[in-house]
Amino acid sequence: MEYSIKDLAEQVGVSKQAISDKIKKLGLQNDLTRKANRFVLNETQANLVKSAFQNNSQAQTQSNFANQNSDLLYDIVKTLQSQLEEKDKQIAYYQEENRRLSDMAAQSQALHAGTIQTQLLSDDNTRTEKQSFWSRIFGKGNVSDE
Repeated sequence: MEYSIKDLAEQVGVSKQAISDKIKKLGLQNDLTRKANRFVLNETQANLVKSAFQNNSQAQTQSNFANQNSDLLYDIVKTLQSQLEEKDKQIAYYQEENRRLSDMAAQSQALHAGTIQTQLLSDDNTRTEKQSFWSRIFGKGNVSDE
């Protein structure tokens, strides 16, 4: 079967000029036959031109796919970076909270130790005050010594 440049352009979905350019790139312009003032391609030549356009289409599709992958990876990296920054802020907050709670625990322990010491001193004072009349006279010491 024979194809005119116009027929082939309609089949491939490109312009007649694009078909002519592809024919020149493939070196087929000297092999074309002329019928009724038109250049005609045989089946083999037409298949070569079609496959050349399909190869270009596949290369362009792969290029588009690579660009989409690149854009997707860029978006993922941006998202992960923002999440990492948020996590860094959370870590800093919790570290500060931990320091604050540690300080409060130390203050609480110091206050508790002071309270216990005050109670012990108070207990010692009451014990010395509770000496019986006879123990004060005979000097036997504290009630707790008995």
